[in-house]
Amino acid sequence: MADRLPGMGFDAKGLRVRLGHHGRVRTEPGWRLGEKWNAGLRDYDLWVVWAGRGIVRFDRAGTRTLPLRPGICLWMRPGGLYLADHDPERPLGVTYVHFRLEERRRGAWRMLPAARLPGEVHELSDLEYVEGVLRRVRQLAARPEAQAQSVAETLFLGLLMDLESGLLQAPATDRVTARVHRRVCTEWAQRLREELPAARALSGLVSRSGYHPDHFARLFRQATGESPRDFVIRTRLEKAAMLLRESELTVTEVAERLGYRNVHFFSRQFRERLGRPPSAYRQGR
Repeated sequence: MADRLPGMGFDAKGLRVRLGHHGRVRTEPGWRLGEKWNAGLRDYDLWVVWAGRGIVRFDRAGTRTLPLRPGICLWMRPGGLYLADHDPERPLGVTYVHFRLEERRRGAWRMLPAARLPGEVHELSDLEYVEGVLRRVRQLAARPEAQAQSVAETLFLGLLMDLESGLLQAPATDRVTARVHRRVCTEWAQRLREELPAARALSGLVSRSGYHPDHFARLFRQATGESPRDFVIRTRLEKAAMLLRESELTVTEVAERLGYRNVHFFSRQFRERLGRPPSAYRQGR
């Protein structure tokens, strides 16, 4: 496994970010990251793996490899080599952002040299936090307003500073004593996110993890900062808000799609968490 190199340190006051193509995807059957993709890399590409299994090779001989799994973050750069495959039975889920990180030198903005960057590989201690920041960055970057773009770039630069500081790196003791537990909870957070309609039977889903429900709840809180129930409610309502903003589904249809049996309960929970009922939220989008 490639080790994280210590960052050389950079000052946000002298830097700027320019965001490029970004997305959140599941790899398709037959997917592979090959030589052609590497040859075309002209900017930086930040990958955050949130689901699945795979492997990346950092040389053609395969002597430097890294298993890809939830919580792995790659900061890929021009001139590097990243040859990746996935497990077809467990395709990768990846959030990616192409970007330029520039500093002002001799009156012009230029790409920060690779020697000044943190290492290519980071094992995140808080995947949910990073995914939340990236979700907001992508939402803002997709808007046409110049202010939204500026805020997106500022948020993303803050995330890069967080990575560079090492504060997001999983502590060594945590890697030894709790890596398996954290990995299980991260995977189950993603599974709960993907199975929201079925998540009303939370106890049944948790029982499939192989942990006692109370023990699982403690581990889940340590890994994500919230209980499984609160995680499901928050994620479900975030999805509901998105559907109300971006679809023509009725409030009842939104509730049913997310597994609510009672639209009145859904409306009450939505109002308690988001401050207004679904109908008012939609009118104010």
